[in-house]
Amino acid sequence: MEHLLTTKRLESFVKHRADEAQSLVKDVWAKAQKAQIVNLREILGAFSMNNVTRMLLGKQYFGLESAGPQEAMEFMHVTHELFWLLGLIYLGDYLPLWRWIDPYGCEKKMRDVEKRIDDFHMRIIEEHRNKKGKNNNIDDDEGEMDFVDVLLSLPGEDEGDGNGKQHMDDVEIKALIQDMIAAATDTSAVTNEWAMAEVIKHPRVLKKIQEELDIVVGSDRMVTESDLIHLKYLRCVVRETFRMHPAGPFLIPHESTSDTHINGYYIPAKTRVFINTHGLGRNTKIWDNIDEFRPERHLPNDDITRVEISHGLDFKILPFSAGKRKCPGAPLGVKLVLMALARLFHCYDWSPPDGVRPEDIETNEVYGMTMPKAEPLMAVAKPRLPAHLYH
Repeated sequence: MEHLLTTKRLESFVKHRADEAQSLVKDVWAKAQKAQIVNLREILGAFSMNNVTRMLLGKQYFGLESAGPQEAMEFMHVTHELFWLLGLIYLGDYLPLWRWIDPYGCEKKMRDVEKRIDDFHMRIIEEHRNKKGKNNNIDDDEGEMDFVDVLLSLPGEDEGDGNGKQHMDDVEIKALIQDMIAAATDTSAVTNEWAMAEVIKHPRVLKKIQEELDIVVGSDRMVTESDLIHLKYLRCVVRETFRMHPAGPFLIPHESTSDTHINGYYIPAKTRVFINTHGLGRNTKIWDNIDEFRPERHLPNDDITRVEISHGLDFKILPFSAGKRKCPGAPLGVKLVLMALARLFHCYDWSPPDGVRPEDIETNEVYGMTMPKAEPLMAVAKPRLPAHLYH
């Protein structure tokens, strides 16, 4: 994974991320010009998906230069089905006989989704192999290769001792592709939707975000990635969103490597450990007024200290875990979340649809592998910058 998420490789996709941020702004502009309500789940999902697939697969699935509506819808549909299945509490995992009986058809559904995902990934791999075969002189510079190209070029396991595989096999490549898609698409889209919901629900927060953007960026240009480090209040908004609405209720399981004592508790070796990140953000021993969305609680006491969006030095929240096993895609995830929010708040004023008061925006969650809003967020956007910046 270190070959895929190096700083140099992430920087090589800066232009792609900027293009997708501008496409996001244009999508909302088109709705605003027709006085249409914006489905934020839909546009934020497309933004996350396009950023990830352009880096990973070399394709844009939504937009003018997309791979096509049929392939895009197939990709989205099977991905959503996968997330739903991963969130199920399935008795077959504990009672093998249940898998054979399969009274609700879950086993059949899992096999079907597994085959469709496998076929989809195999097509992607073959497309990249064919492209490479047609151009043997392809430039191997990191900036010219997407992640599948990199995976196809990496040596297999134990290749260095002369007894291993020359290249990674297709099963390993498909597993890495799916891990990257699952980790990067739904999580950032869910976080962005929750942040938008809480900010629209609290107009004073929206006002403070826009005041900061007007000072740091101004009204004569768009936000760029270099601006993000200076947007302290917006970073606090994202941190508060992670506290109240972590993308997933639990971190990926860990395992204790030796017998351990923690706060008087004995933890035997090889114990499966789940970290309840949802409970951590609502721990009354750490936070006051846990149900209040208040980004100011994360502001540093001075103007120099940087606002850390992940765990920070206090480990009060753990959206990306911590230590050697923390999420390797955290820098990319933070960039995607911050850029989407910065562009949307800088370019538009936001309000609920007619007949809905800000305080009435619902914040019910759906439990699963991720924890999205129960209902898609719908809002009205009003442009606040000069018209030429939207094109």
